[in-house]
Amino acid sequence: MKLTFEIVTWPEIQEYMEKDGFRENACLANDEHFVNVFGSSAYFVNSKWKDDIDSMKQLPIKEVKQVHAGQYRPYGDTFDVWEIYLEEGESFDREDALVFCFTELSRRKVQSKQEWNANHGNADAYFSGYYELEKTSYGYKFTVCSPYTD
Repeated sequence: MKLTFEIVTWPEIQEYMEKDGFRENACLANDEHFVNVFGSSAYFVNSKWKDDIDSMKQLPIKEVKQVHAGQYRPYGDTFDVWEIYLEEGESFDREDALVFCFTELSRRKVQSKQEWNANHGNADAYFSGYYELEKTSYGYKFTVCSPYTD
């Protein structure tokens, strides 16, 4: 697989530094030549990762609410639940919603609940948890479950 990188300079690079995957997809351009040309805070950034982040800026999201964080009962699994409200009359596809959810909400990538159920005999898969993404009348409901461990 061929990767393409582009140079992103200060102050634009700031908006990418807090995004999930920045360390894996960016490298400080600290060679003397690059510092002389672009300044001391320029980075080589994976173009595909940057495009994915940039595409989220155009998503028609009105509001995001975290409606639950924690256990519903003692000794129970931990659930993080978000409601993603879209601008009226707007929509976006499930794949864009998942990119948004794992980049902006739950920075821990987990398997879908269907994959989790299929791998139920595998302890690593079980304890890694799962996500659910449900289409709703207002947009999406995103849930991440972390199984209880003691």
